Amino acid sequence: ARRLPRAERTALQLCVWGEVPYAEAAEVLGVEVGSVRARVSRGRSRLARLLAEPEPATHLTTEESR
Repeated sequence: ARRLPRAERTALQLCVWGEVPYAEAAEVLGVEVGSVRARVSRGRSRLARLLAEPEPATHLTTEESR
């Protein structure tokens, strides 16, 4: 599946898109600050790989795509 694990997705949502400081995110999530930093780092790497993958082929034929 082309999805981020929930822990990485949540850390990215809070810290990157939500601009919540790591320490505050750690408190909200109930984990250490280092865990949040690791999740954000892994999430960024995984997201970059997912975005670099080619799109799956569609099932449309040439005639159907016109």
